[in-house]
Amino acid sequence: VIGIANKQDLPTALTPERVGQILSIPTYELVAIDISYRERLIQIIRKAILEGKADKIA
Repeated sequence: VIGIANKQDLPTALTPERVGQILSIPTYELVAIDISYRERLIQIIRKAILEGKADKIA
C-alpha cells in the first residue's frame, strides 16, 4: 500500500511526510494537474508492483 499526497501545489496541503505519519504508509507527493509528476508516479507504481511480486515469491 502506498499513499499519494495530492494537491501539493496548494499552500494548505499537508506534506507527504505528515500524510505518511498519519496513515503509517509510505507516501509520495503529487500534483495531478502537473504533467512533470507523471514519470515519478509511474516509478512509484512500478516499484510497488515489483515489491508486491517479490513478497509473493518469498
